[in-house]
Amino acid sequence: VLTIAPGVTAEAIKTKGLLATLSGSCGCFGSSGPPAGAMLLIDACLLGIVLACRPNAWGRTRPSGMLPLGAVVASLVVGYGLSFGVPDRTITLDGGSDVEAPAPVVPVAEAGFPATPPAPEKLYFPNFDKWVGQKLADQKILQQLSRPLPEGFPKGRVSLVFYRATCDHCFEMMNRHFSGDLPHPVLAVAIPEDPGSGRPYPMPCGKCSKHSLPKGPEYVVKTPAIVTAEDGVVVAVCTDTDRPGAVEEALRISVAPAPAPAAPGPEPGPAAATSRPFPPMPATAESFYIPEFEKWPGQRIDEQAIALLIKRPMPLDLNAGKKILFLYRADCDHCHTVFTDHFSGTLPAPTLAVAIPDTDPANALEMPETACSFTEFVAGPQYVVQTPVVAVIEDGVVTCVYTGADDEAKLLECLAR
Repeated sequence: VLTIAPGVTAEAIKTKGLLATLSGSCGCFGSSGPPAGAMLLIDACLLGIVLACRPNAWGRTRPSGMLPLGAVVASLVVGYGLSFGVPDRTITLDGGSDVEAPAPVVPVAEAGFPATPPAPEKLYFPNFDKWVGQKLADQKILQQLSRPLPEGFPKGRVSLVFYRATCDHCFEMMNRHFSGDLPHPVLAVAIPEDPGSGRPYPMPCGKCSKHSLPKGPEYVVKTPAIVTAEDGVVVAVCTDTDRPGAVEEALRISVAPAPAPAAPGPEPGPAAATSRPFPPMPATAESFYIPEFEKWPGQRIDEQAIALLIKRPMPLDLNAGKKILFLYRADCDHCHTVFTDHFSGTLPAPTLAVAIPDTDPANALEMPETACSFTEFVAGPQYVVQTPVVAVIEDGVVTCVYTGADDEAKLLECLAR
């Protein structure tokens, strides 16, 4: 069977004869195969060999000595000559295609900030000190922030706080500077940690926008770190949050200058009463602490032995104004309920939540967002305390105590004082 060459019509065969049919391709090798005429000659040679080797009457081929040697040799010569004599077919590539390739999927960028790259890098080693004057959108580590981002980000003034959930230094800094009202929008960016890194602290910043970075890459980041930007451009950075005034500088919070010395005047009268400083932590501790909370009302909080074991610095001054002291355990269901029902919204008064450290980290509950200030007792002693405990304090004097008994009326009475 011969294939007519593409474009050859029946009228062309009539005018050009059999040669027109022999100029096409046989189709066995696709569009780059040899012409049909060449394949006809090759097939004819093979047919000659078959006829020369036809079986005899007993079903066997003739002995090699009885073959027409001349015919075989001639067929081989012609066949090999055609095989090597047919010129190679060439293919011209035009780069086009009748089928359109599917458009690549491009992540949608949020307004004013680039989209998350398809895959993170293996290592992120940001040099925050060199970010000043640069755009937030140009920092590769920030392009990996979990979405959605706050509305309008990064317009206006905004700060980013990089922290690790098990970093006690991060916890103390955020508890001191970000546990209440915020001067402007703040993004709390969690750096991923390996399993077993330690017990995570509760998030002190209840009004921060919570974000994280993807697990997998290695993050060489010293925490805590603060980055503040104006309209997407970094204007301040702080990697040493222990330096006095450093956090305020990074947040661009103006600090009122010290008042000028007063002009000499008459001798002042008796000084107004001020809150006395909380005593320092004792050098040694007892093995057991069994506080008698029912005896606390009417006594000073800074004279209770267990209260002196609160870690320093204390985020709140318990000797000034009305304060609430909340003792809890991270794995205490009842404590979690009290947090959720009474301390997750507007606080009845500034509240210091103190964790008792003898808990199982594997059973720790995720505390709700709260504006409480957090700290904990020093580890070592055994605290024989039924939690939760809520103590209302006025200028350092305990006015009411609610203990672990499930008495909602008693708790409401204390909080109303």
